[in-house]
Amino acid sequence: CRAKREERLDKLKVIQKSGTAALGLDGMHVVASEDTEEVTTPYGVKVTVNKIDMDLLREGTTGGAAKLLRNAMDDEVIALLKEISS
Repeated sequence: CRAKREERLDKLKVIQKSGTAALGLDGMHVVASEDTEEVTTPYGVKVTVNKIDMDLLREGTTGGAAKLLRNAMDDEVIALLKEISS
């Protein structure tokens, strides 16, 4: 989370203009990179994840990212991504 409201709004505008948001491993929505993976979840949504994040999940080197998750749904989706990537 950005410290200043203006910075958060600027980031939101960049994501909105990009057309696609990706779920980061910390639960934040980020601009999707050119190289992404789309995962269908049992929660009625498809999740776009940057390939570099999926590679980290596959390697098991996500570090402390999971501790920063913002809400229960993000926690469930990232747990599913870890399960799928194993």
